[in-house]
Amino acid sequence: MIACTIDSTGLLSNEAPDAASNPWECQQFKYQTLYTDGPPIIFGGHIEWFLTGYVPNDLKIDKESGLISGIIKPLTSEQPSVVDFYPDEIMKEDGSNWMNTGRCKNATHTFSLTIHRKFIEKIITPVPKEVITEVTSDVSIMVVKNNDIDNMVFCSKYLKAGYPLKIKNDMYTYETRDGFFKNHPSNFITCFSKE
Repeated sequence: MIACTIDSTGLLSNEAPDAASNPWECQQFKYQTLYTDGPPIIFGGHIEWFLTGYVPNDLKIDKESGLISGIIKPLTSEQPSVVDFYPDEIMKEDGSNWMNTGRCKNATHTFSLTIHRKFIEKIITPVPKEVITEVTSDVSIMVVKNNDIDNMVFCSKYLKAGYPLKIKNDMYTYETRDGFFKNHPSNFITCFSKE
């Protein structure tokens, strides 16, 4: 008899409402890990879920339920395992190096990660005892690059480089960037945390 198996394998499909199966950058991602517990005679209870490997930034797994969720952050050099990206340079005042924002060059990127579950397994023979056991499953999440966020990345990098942005009668600096993002919101604001 098997005490526990993780039934989720391979490419995970996004289960968030109104989101693509393969999530785009800045989309909500949700996936409930599927598993099967053995009979109580050998399955002694759940301890925790956790993830290892190339986990996309800000994606988490609930330790109790196994729900994987979070906002998929932009595909930049700051994401684990993204290696084919444009250089990440300080923005020039004239913006001529606009491509060099550390963005991924490819249209998609697949993150390889491992789901782990620790649990108590009841050993029946030769001597009854309980041991902490772990099962794993290798999975992946394919993220689609959303080219619409390139302008937001550019503005964020431009302000960070110390240059002001003037939009109509409003002037923004790195120190007042919160006002810029508030007054000129986009669907991607959740991707840009304060630096």
